[in-house]
Amino acid sequence: MKTHSLAMTLTPAEPSAEGPVPVPARRKARPSSRNASSTIRQTLEIAGETLWVLLLVLVIGFVVAKAPQINAAIDQIGAGAPVPAARAMDASREAQLRDLQERFARYESKLVPLEKGYAQLKQRHADLLKAYSELRKAHVRESTSEVSVAEAHPVAAP
Repeated sequence: MKTHSLAMTLTPAEPSAEGPVPVPARRKARPSSRNASSTIRQTLEIAGETLWVLLLVLVIGFVVAKAPQINAAIDQIGAGAPVPAARAMDASREAQLRDLQERFARYESKLVPLEKGYAQLKQRHADLLKAYSELRKAHVRESTSEVSVAEAHPVAAP
C-alpha cells in the first residue's frame, strides 16, 4: 500500500523547551480515480500499439501477395518495352495537349483586340487628364485675373 506523509501530528514522546515537536504521521492512501484513469490510459496505449502491429502485418502481407505483379512491372520498365496501356495514355495526353493548344490559340486571338482597345482607352484617358488639367489652370488664371481686376477697380457703393 502506498502511504503519504503529508499530515503533521504532534507526539508527546519527547517534550522540549519549545513545546511538542511535530512528527509526520503516515496515512494510507485512499483508492483514487488516478489509478483507474492510469489503467485506462495503459489499456488504450496497448490497444494502439496492437493496432499498429496489425497494420504493419497487413501491409507486409499485401506486399508479399503482390510481389509477383510488382516484379513483372519492374521487369517491363527495365526492359524498356512500352506497356499497351501506356500507349493509350500517351495518345490521350497528346489529344489533350492538342485541345489545350487550340483553346490557347482561340483565347489569344480574342485577347489581341482587347489589348488594342485597352491601349486606346488608356491613351484617351491620358489625353483627357491633360485637357482637364489645362482647363483647371485656365479657370484658375481667369478667376485670379477677375479678382485682381475687382481689387484694382473697386465699385462704389450707392
